[in-house]
Amino acid sequence: MSETQAARRESLSLTDDSRAVQTRTRLTTAFHEAALEHQTDVTVTWLCDRAGVARSTFYTHYSTVDDLALAALGEFFAEAVPFDAERRASRELELGVIARQSMELIIKNLWEGRELVRFTMAMGSKAAIQERLIDDVATDALTIVRVSLPELDEADVRIRADWLAAGTVVAALRWIVEPKDVTPEHVVEQLVGLMPRWLAGEAAQ
Repeated sequence: MSETQAARRESLSLTDDSRAVQTRTRLTTAFHEAALEHQTDVTVTWLCDRAGVARSTFYTHYSTVDDLALAALGEFFAEAVPFDAERRASRELELGVIARQSMELIIKNLWEGRELVRFTMAMGSKAAIQERLIDDVATDALTIVRVSLPELDEADVRIRADWLAAGTVVAALRWIVEPKDVTPEHVVEQLVGLMPRWLAGEAAQ
């Protein structure tokens, strides 16, 4: 893939242009439907037929089915970052309350979308998708670390963001993929308890 194509896709993923947003929503919805229907072979052709878009349009936005799967999974985490960062910046709530509310949002989204999570993690490229998801969540988490610890240099900010993303993504996905008798509330309690005090205040254990 050329740098121009990669830059174009990155730009489209961030734009609020209604046509681009609608196209990506239709493709993501098609992927959700594939998960709910337990499709055994999800191809670009199948997704395009279901979404009602041309193959060339698909490749304008995504390079592979894995890229679309990653975007669909990423939506479960993406909402929590601005939610968390805004509350930390305003300093109107205690750190523990903010951490719990943010984690509750992530776990709620994952639980409601558990069929898609399990479907995606059952794909042959599970490890690659999980690794890329961690990278994406870590990039988003940089904002949370910067707001929480503005005195840190960028190298240390990155280390903490990587730790936060890896722990949250791996633990949350494993809870969904390998279901046990563990409630969403319990998962939130455990993950918040594992956070350091600079992130969760007195809620950290």
